[in-house]
Amino acid sequence: MDSNYVLKGDEFMMKGDKALKGSTFGNIFGSKGERAEKALELYKSAATQYKLGKKWEKACEAYQRCITCDQTLKSGETGDFYIEAAKAISNVNKAESIQLYEKAIEHYANENRLDNASRYKKEIAQIYESEFEFHLAVKAYQEAADLFQADGKRTSEYNQMRLKVAELSTLNATGDLIAAIKIFEEIGDKYMENKLTAPSAKELYFKSCLLYLCNNDSVGCGIALERYLDKDPSFASARQYKFVVNLIKAVDNNNVQMFSDECFDFNKIIPLDKWKLNVLNKIKEGMQPIQQVEDGGFR
Repeated sequence: MDSNYVLKGDEFMMKGDKALKGSTFGNIFGSKGERAEKALELYKSAATQYKLGKKWEKACEAYQRCITCDQTLKSGETGDFYIEAAKAISNVNKAESIQLYEKAIEHYANENRLDNASRYKKEIAQIYESEFEFHLAVKAYQEAADLFQADGKRTSEYNQMRLKVAELSTLNATGDLIAAIKIFEEIGDKYMENKLTAPSAKELYFKSCLLYLCNNDSVGCGIALERYLDKDPSFASARQYKFVVNLIKAVDNNNVQMFSDECFDFNKIIPLDKWKLNVLNKIKEGMQPIQQVEDGGFR
């Protein structure tokens, strides 16, 4: 069945090439724009058939020929065709997909379509993250944040991109923990300005505290806790607050067993996600630099 789709796609591609090239007689009476318009529809049909046949490279090529036609027609779909080409080739070649997304982003930015540009820069960041290329993901998420900020319409998306920067930057060996703390605190403070988002602030303050401890700064963590309480008094009754207080005690006393017990007990009530497990293990490793700690192991 897939082969039938591919054959149909090949047929549409040949017809598209023929339509774009035209004939001696046809070129006399038909304009370049008319030829491009006819070829465009044929290339789009070819791309659809190739996708049905799972021939992603050919689908990508068909969409790139659509771009050639659109540049003649100037119908404003060039960026969209770059995106379709990127989506198709992403099934087999992530690197080429990213290159096509970048071309689409450049095109959207030149057309002042920043909403689209920011959305697909985020897509690039997610690809890098899925490939565990965290340093590239951090860069792309920051660029996405800048685009969302320039667009000025989607503050929540801007905040989400910055939070991704903070989280992923801590996964790098050279990650800037202080910069990540500042992001968590800044957005947490902004959340406190709105009743709808205020309940989410304590999670960001909690993450900041873990990074203070990861940065071997239990004193700074304690000072930060007091500052967070001034902004959000309800934080004092949260399990996260009590957990951090006990972690500070364990770290200050270099009590690895106490640290492990606190993590184990907290995890039974509020499951720790991968990011928090990673940070907690780094803190624990700092308490016992000689002993190897297994991922997620607190016993």
